[in-house]
Amino acid sequence: INELAKPKGGKYEPHKSHQTGLNADIRLPKSDGSSGSVDFNNPLYDQNACRAIIMAFNSCPLVKSVDLMIQN
Repeated sequence: INELAKPKGGKYEPHKSHQTGLNADIRLPKSDGSSGSVDFNNPLYDQNACRAIIMAFNSCPLVKSVDLMIQN
């Protein structure tokens, strides 16, 4: 997990979407388990782990939606 909204919301620069208290930024997982950023073109990007993360969020009854935004 890269960045989380404040538990009760509020200003969280520079993110406008994080102000509800319901948002999180999650880095794409790497197949070698190391930390740091990776993009989906990198051979270390772990597509299966990313799919598992999204499915885990979708299976949680408290999660209303999962929006995937890829930024390089």
